[in-house]
Amino acid sequence: MKRREFIALVGGALACPPMARGQSPDRIFRLGHIAQTLDSERLTREFSLPELAKLGFVEGRNLELFWRNGSADNLPKLALALLNDRPDVIVAIGGTAARAVQASTSSIPIVMFADDPVGLGLATSFAQPDRNVTGIANMVVELQVKRLELVLEVTPKARRVAALFRQTSATRERGEPALRDSAAKVGIELLVYTADGPSGYLAAFAAMRGAGVEALVIGADPQLFADRELLAAHALQARLPTSCEWVSMARAGCLLGYGANVGGWRDMSLASCVGLCRSTFRSSSQPRSS
Repeated sequence: MKRREFIALVGGALACPPMARGQSPDRIFRLGHIAQTLDSERLTREFSLPELAKLGFVEGRNLELFWRNGSADNLPKLALALLNDRPDVIVAIGGTAARAVQASTSSIPIVMFADDPVGLGLATSFAQPDRNVTGIANMVVELQVKRLELVLEVTPKARRVAALFRQTSATRERGEPALRDSAAKVGIELLVYTADGPSGYLAAFAAMRGAGVEALVIGADPQLFADRELLAAHALQARLPTSCEWVSMARAGCLLGYGANVGGWRDMSLASCVGLCRSTFRSSSQPRSS
């Protein structure tokens, strides 16, 4: 389904103004947003808020936003702090953020932009989530395997490939086993490295050079995306063909980026998922329990 068709179908119910849906004309809708990096906030502002405005939700008029950004370790505290703002809907960028929010509330709808919600334990099934999470599944595991396949296509003689994850990444849990299985099927040795910051990156790339690694797959993770220029510089210095998550990471210096269109899925998903959660945008000003 094309993006515009998808938005038209699921966002149509929000196309009428709040008054037509029985809402007070001065109703203020409260939208929370939690992520690990400022990049996520910037992209939401750039791509998603204009789509919400088309549906009648305009920041500064009838839409109030509450932003929380921080490291993976701080997300549980940030999620609790966000609940104090009494949001109608919470947007969670990344599996770690979505888990932190769901651990804090079972009643407020969560719109996630992350990996498979079923695999992450956020939903019972795609057809019947049975919980308070909706959103866009980026299917990170499948895409990481594809990135491995692509970097092997451009380095056909490579026999030893590295994968770099953050130690605390939610996508590492299933992504690492999937990459190991895929590499084993084609006779490739996969070496996995973890790093949680600049000093860790330096040590990881030094270890890769020492191990004779011939190509690299960088795991999907908000922090690794935020550090894309630094990681690309390390990869270029190490002369490692590198496969990354987003096209912007390729522009930063990785050999290739393979993933969803960031602008396309972010504007589509926030507009449509808030539409799916429209029943929570009700006139009552009473806080919900968490």
